[in-house]
Amino acid sequence: MSPLCDCFIAYQEIPLCPITVVDKRVFYMIGVGDVVIDIPNGESSTLIRLKDVLHALDMGATIVSISRIAKAGFLVCFEGQLCKIKDLHDIVIGVIPASDNGLYKVDRIYSAVMAPKCVELATMHRCLGHIALDVIRTLFRSGTAEGMQLIHDSTPLICNSCEHAKST
Repeated sequence: MSPLCDCFIAYQEIPLCPITVVDKRVFYMIGVGDVVIDIPNGESSTLIRLKDVLHALDMGATIVSISRIAKAGFLVCFEGQLCKIKDLHDIVIGVIPASDNGLYKVDRIYSAVMAPKCVELATMHRCLGHIALDVIRTLFRSGTAEGMQLIHDSTPLICNSCEHAKST
């Protein structure tokens, strides 16, 4: 499962599907596709393609299932505090050490330069719970709202929901 939509290959949207995790939180799967993951192996790494990976926007990290690695044709062995991933020729292509809490975790920093997403004032008004337009403009001018660019900033807005809520 992964929240990173950019890493999917052959992506297909699916009907909203809830999945409840151990702590009773619910994540909603919105798509499925293939993902290429980078398996660390000392100073080098190996790319492998996993099929039928679920896409859930609200997850905080990508979680890789051992069964998906095995289904992709690789062997997974746990030896001491190491998780070793081998190819069909029994050659180790990845080694992941256990962390202090016993999980096999690969920390990756994903960074990219992306063009800011253009969003309309009316859309932000609705998404932010119908807050005042001046507050939205202030959020953007002060740089608090990152990764987005406000368009149609000066267009007068008449919100039917707000008008209805304020009627006496």
